[in-house]
Amino acid sequence: INMTFVSQLKIVMMVALLWSSHAIAQDKTPGKKLIMRLEAMLDKMELTQYQAHTEIDEKKNNYQCDCSGLVCYLLRSDFPAAYKQLDGVESPWRVRPYSVTFYETFIRAGKGKVEGWERIHKLLDARPGDVLAWRKKKITKGVSTGHTLVIAGLPELEKDGRVRVRVIDSTRKIHADDSRPEGTNGVGAGTMWFEVDEAGMPVRFFVDDKGKRSQQMMIAIGRLR
Repeated sequence: INMTFVSQLKIVMMVALLWSSHAIAQDKTPGKKLIMRLEAMLDKMELTQYQAHTEIDEKKNNYQCDCSGLVCYLLRSDFPAAYKQLDGVESPWRVRPYSVTFYETFIRAGKGKVEGWERIHKLLDARPGDVLAWRKKKITKGVSTGHTLVIAGLPELEKDGRVRVRVIDSTRKIHADDSRPEGTNGVGAGTMWFEVDEAGMPVRFFVDDKGKRSQQMMIAIGRLR
């Protein structure tokens, strides 16, 4: 083996690693800011519970909310312009954006009709800080309209064709490798799996690796701009 070549290769790999770390540290995108905010919340969290009414007290590190309530709270606080763009017609009785509202907004963003958001079509193109939402086909007042979560890690394609994703959300049912203890709910991080179609768009999900596959869903991904 040419030891000079090996030494040069090691230097190149070290430089590449340092550059990658520098690039991550210098990432000032809105999505990076959103995910760092969420990760910091998880580190300090003392109490959390899943509930429809949003009650968040960051001074006491208490987070009691549902999935869309969590994301709405963060957007109102850090990205008010993007929050104001969340709109739709599927739940006219709503007092704040629901999961179906996120879905509707991301669909319109894909048509260039929304400021502050862009639609990400392929799940493997998603990045930490992107927001994923799915909606139920039938929207009924007083009933959950779907689910909203924040992608917390780079999606990874597995051998069986599914895509594994680390997510942060508020949920009644925890995921695989979850930060929430078994038997609890609320805000936390865990791993989900998604099926994608031929175009790479997510169409079904598994709450965890052993969970039952969902029916075909209407799913959309949005990225803050």
